[in-house]
Amino acid sequence: MMPEQSRERKRAVSLSDALRALADDASALGPSPSVEAALREELRLRARRRRPVWVAWGAALATCAAALVLMLPRPTAVRPTSQSLTPWYYNQGLPPARQGGIVRVKVSKSMAGSFGVPVPVTNSPDLTADLFIGEDGMTRAIRFVK
Repeated sequence: MMPEQSRERKRAVSLSDALRALADDASALGPSPSVEAALREELRLRARRRRPVWVAWGAALATCAAALVLMLPRPTAVRPTSQSLTPWYYNQGLPPARQGGIVRVKVSKSMAGSFGVPVPVTNSPDLTADLFIGEDGMTRAIRFVK
């Protein structure tokens, strides 16, 4: 068995030597001048086509700014405060309203006083009120807005 193993070792060594010699020969050759010129031209074209770094940074900055704007709290509409609903004076005896709508109106201070609402001292002759109108078209309640 000894001679067989030594033959295989010699083959492996001779194969390794042959591959090293081939690599040395190939490294000395290099590409032909036309292939090298074509590769250099392609690299120049790719370098021109590449976007400048500042474009990427600008896009990143714009994205961050948009995210910050979206994260800011949105201003909420200031809703006027109002008192509770006061039943309309001729609402008694009517069937309860199952649906209806709210209508905002201006009411004179004297009319507000007839509902027992304390009348604020202001320069305006009118107060703002919400009327609840039932599905039958009858006014069911009033609420004065402060």
